[in-house]
Amino acid sequence: MLGIDLRPESLGQGYGTDALGAFLHHFFENMGFERMLLSVAAHNTRARRCYENLGFHTNGTHWDAHIGPDVTGDAQFAFVRHLFRRGPLGLESLFYDMRLDRKAWRKRQSDTTP
Repeated sequence: MLGIDLRPESLGQGYGTDALGAFLHHFFENMGFERMLLSVAAHNTRARRCYENLGFHTNGTHWDAHIGPDVTGDAQFAFVRHLFRRGPLGLESLFYDMRLDRKAWRKRQSDTTP
């Protein structure tokens, strides 16, 4: 499991994308892995955008237990309420399954290198 946590004042400045990009270089080039799979909460648009900018694509979805506050009754979360449900695990959140293959990573790197 890999997680990147940033202070609120550091969000939106590309630090997460840069950190994950450096990790992916090590993961694919030095360690020789063929693919990275991840799941990201559908309501976490910032993380999804980061992953997409690095070349990940969505290849499925699943529901999993939501760890955090119950957002279903709070009016301020109405815009994401459709991404939550009551299910076998209690409050569940929709997750996107994402994938990046080494071949696609290398192509993307060669396309973006001046």
